[in-house]
Amino acid sequence: ILASFTIPAFALSAAGLVVHPGQWSTLIEIFDNSQNHYLLKTSVNDDPEACLMALQDSASQIKHTSGFVWINRDKSVVNYESKPDTSDKVRVLQLRCALEPVETEITKLHW
Repeated sequence: ILASFTIPAFALSAAGLVVHPGQWSTLIEIFDNSQNHYLLKTSVNDDPEACLMALQDSASQIKHTSGFVWINRDKSVVNYESKPDTSDKVRVLQLRCALEPVETEITKLHW
């Protein structure tokens, strides 16, 4: 069980997150360059207060980037600035905390 796990501000990665039912996850919903909406899990926390603190950290960074983040092609890494491993700039649509289990996947296709 995780005590309170957040990922460093400039290298949010879904890889390696261990999630258990009843924990709280921070989610960023993005609109990618193929016009799809995705939910990306950026941290896992044991309680809602820790989740809200992680969410506030993300919100602060996203405010400074005018509502954008950079992701890698498989959508497993989120950065708040352009880096070689995260070259796709995408718009953030929503930030939230969610009680596990939550599926992070494509939520809507635009045709």
